[in-house]
Amino acid sequence: MFIFAALVCGIFSAMAQDLIVKIDATEIKSKVLEIAPDVVKYKKFSNLEGPTYILPVSEIDHIVFANGEKEQFRKTTPEKPILAICPSKPSDPVKPAEEKVSPSPAPKEEIPEGYVRKRFEVGEFYDRGGVRGVICSVTEDGQHGLVVSLQETTLAWCNKNVPATLKEIGLDDKHDGEKNLEKLKVYVAAQKIDIHNFPPFVWCAKLGDGWYLPSINELLTIAVNFNGGNRAVFNREARNKFNDVLRAHGGAKLDRLMYYFTSTEGAEAREVLTSHMAPEPPYIVPVNKTQKWLVRAVHKF
Repeated sequence: MFIFAALVCGIFSAMAQDLIVKIDATEIKSKVLEIAPDVVKYKKFSNLEGPTYILPVSEIDHIVFANGEKEQFRKTTPEKPILAICPSKPSDPVKPAEEKVSPSPAPKEEIPEGYVRKRFEVGEFYDRGGVRGVICSVTEDGQHGLVVSLQETTLAWCNKNVPATLKEIGLDDKHDGEKNLEKLKVYVAAQKIDIHNFPPFVWCAKLGDGWYLPSINELLTIAVNFNGGNRAVFNREARNKFNDVLRAHGGAKLDRLMYYFTSTEGAEAREVLTSHMAPEPPYIVPVNKTQKWLVRAVHKF
């Protein structure tokens, strides 16, 4: 009877534990307590009354939960080529743009009962799946949003050697810079223009798959949250807190006084919309595409 009871307890214990598998293949039998943007908190299954351990997400390959569900942390799919649309030489043949088929919506993620998923907050450092930056906006449920890149640069939106008649591309989406990027890809392929004539888009893409130049409304949202949620109020504390996180992870602070490029074109063919991080209006300023202004990339999560 004792042997049977011990066997039952052993089977129950094996089923009730979570298994954390690290990138180096090390396995940790545990009870996961919390999954945060950059760390996982857990207790060792052999000592559930003992201390709580913290493991960086960057060291985790995946977790197999007690109910059999699996969450993958390390990106396993190869990166897509960076804007590999146009040939480097005008004489190279240009392949027509392939028609994109929208994928089926992903099933809604279900968190196993008894687990708590931490809500993301503006100003937090984000480091998951190779994407590193600072969260600049979140959805109402706190589970999704936008990350701004750690670094920035200064570039012209469009090189001067692009003919004036071709400078009005039709990047008119004010809400989603990713849609403007797709329009640019179609445009450069059709016009047989080297994509490197649009430096900010190339710079953003070089950060990795999924990074893009924000639309005007995305940049305005960043500015609002950078100022603590109210663009009309001078909030030095909120701005310093945001910039401190950027600098703490090797990034450059957001510039309050200079204009940042967006992917949204203006009313005139030669113009593109910009904005700044300061509370003083005007918040939207059209500038010439061949001028040099700051560039920052964003990534959805």
